[in-house]
Amino acid sequence: MLACAVWRARSSACFKSGSAVTVALPVPLGAEVYVDRLDAPNTLTQGQQADAQALIVSNTTTHATARWYLDRTLISTAPLDLTPGETTIKQTVKPSQPGFHAVRVVIDPVDRERVLD
Repeated sequence: MLACAVWRARSSACFKSGSAVTVALPVPLGAEVYVDRLDAPNTLTQGQQADAQALIVSNTTTHATARWYLDRTLISTAPLDLTPGETTIKQTVKPSQPGFHAVRVVIDPVDRERVLD
């Protein structure tokens, strides 16, 4: 029954033999920062550069580090001072080779050791 309750936590209902059992599960609230969206052009002409743009959402005031990658190569690191709400960050990318490429942004807490405890 507990496995069913955990699995159905979002709906707060677990159905067994035609009956419903309501289960209240505590959801811890805490600091959260995430990349909500990353936009970049779909195509570029060889040698062209483009601006990638990321929408960062935070529910707390915190310091973080943005790390931008082109394919698997780190191209930029920048400190961020985040406040509750949305923050838009941008990075210019210029692939050196033709072909398919991936742009990625990672947001890390400044005090990662404290977060991992």
